[in-house]
Amino acid sequence: STPRTGFFTCLTERGSGTAAFLALARILPRRYPEHSLFLMNTTGHELAFAGTHAAMDHAPAPDLTDIWVHIGATLAANDHQETRNGLMLRHADPNRLLMATSTMTEACRNAFAGLSGLEDPRPVIQGAGELSAICDLGYRHAFAVLGQSRWFHTPQDTLDKLDPALLRPVVAAHMAALEAGLRAHHR
Repeated sequence: STPRTGFFTCLTERGSGTAAFLALARILPRRYPEHSLFLMNTTGHELAFAGTHAAMDHAPAPDLTDIWVHIGATLAANDHQETRNGLMLRHADPNRLLMATSTMTEACRNAFAGLSGLEDPRPVIQGAGELSAICDLGYRHAFAVLGQSRWFHTPQDTLDKLDPALLRPVVAAHMAALEAGLRAHHR
């Protein structure tokens, strides 16, 4: 799951998550033809996750779901040097975090190792993105990446703040965590 709406152009905020979502949507059916996949890209994130709540009526039941992967905000914004005439840096803004249920913590720690801000999965934080609402419904094996770059919810969240090279390892880490989780939790 991922939200698709935000404020202004929201290229790092939503664009990076939507790009990762689309990449996984292309990979997963070929990689896991024996699984039934449920993908949702919702609106209303800024309205108490309204789109997610509405879409959950169509989601598979928690006991029929092996893993829930939520792709949140600001996966791969460039970091920025905050000096006079500051410049864009060639590494990711570390103001992002990884949340995981206890059953997915170790898989996520291994998969996201070395990615700034994502190395140490946190427990699911109530109200921080859609993942807490999803877990409240009983989904036991779940994780999410989310963040807030300095351009979050501003008109400056434009294409020049996003680097596709920074997104590739985040997408690969999502796949690695998903695969490790499936090996550990698939019935």
